[in-house]
Amino acid sequence: MNARNVRYSGNTAELNAPVIVSVLLNDICNLRCQTCYLENMNEQSSLSREEWNNFFESLFGDLKPNATVFVGKEIFAKDESVETMFDALKQRDRLQASKITDIGVITNGTLLQRYRNRLEGSSLDWIDISIDGPREFNDKIRGEGSYSKLERNLDWISKAFQGDRLWVVPTLCDANASQIAQMIEDLNKTYGISHYSIGLYKHRSSAPDLFSVGDSEVRRFVNDLSRIEIIHPTKVVLGYKADNPDSYSEIFNLPDSDGETVTTKQIDLGNSISLDIQRNNRNMGLWRAVRISSEGDWLAAEDLFDHLNYKQNAVTNLRDVRYDARKAYEIGLRSPRARSLGFVQL
Repeated sequence: MNARNVRYSGNTAELNAPVIVSVLLNDICNLRCQTCYLENMNEQSSLSREEWNNFFESLFGDLKPNATVFVGKEIFAKDESVETMFDALKQRDRLQASKITDIGVITNGTLLQRYRNRLEGSSLDWIDISIDGPREFNDKIRGEGSYSKLERNLDWISKAFQGDRLWVVPTLCDANASQIAQMIEDLNKTYGISHYSIGLYKHRSSAPDLFSVGDSEVRRFVNDLSRIEIIHPTKVVLGYKADNPDSYSEIFNLPDSDGETVTTKQIDLGNSISLDIQRNNRNMGLWRAVRISSEGDWLAAEDLFDHLNYKQNAVTNLRDVRYDARKAYEIGLRSPRARSLGFVQL
């Protein structure tokens, strides 16, 4: 995704719409993952389906971000959340004759069969499925039997959402770094899944730090990735923030930032795998990336892990701006939180 109408110089930028708006629709999940950053989340006054539809009218008709992604905790664990997502697709398709906003969803994949026919016939642009590793490791982190529940959906979903419409999104940590490459090989050979987006484990202030990720394990993952055998040409994206250890840039031989927001590098591993490294050089919250809680709180992307302080960190609430996406976005750009993140509006 590339931002439209962007100028950037130092810590000053202008953008007429965010690149991505992430919408948290509920606070329930059918799994209890050890890596979850929304553990014990309980929001009391979530927006109704009607309220979300009022917001979508403004979001897709006026603000028009490059992408909107729906998340739960687990969106497919609640019928109303799924219906809200399908409402958004209808609104986007009605309001944008030439599609501007892509719509995707993040899921653990275990409940997709409930909505198979509707998903296969929908205009959903992509699905992200979070998997922590091969069966044994995934079950250790997510609960016994969770991989089997996911596996029953992989065959049909990989056919319905081919190529870059289906992404597998593991979180890399020391505990699974030696297993992710093998998981990619297995999924590629068995289901033809060819797109993977790797995140690095991030410490959560709301829970004990159960995992970590170090330089040696990142190097091991890349080395293992270069050794696996695949059938279908594959793209692997690994993203990290510049405030991660500088050694990451040394590992991937990334140059210093020359003012660009994201530094990218494509590495051909020689086995039909393209490894795309993406380093975010600065904070993106409130101007490029926005998070909206199930209660309608408008948040910087950097605040998404800190769910205990959503109310404190929110720059406004959708109810307070009468569901006007443009107004909420402009309030965010002028907010003290935006300035604390290094954003200055031109």
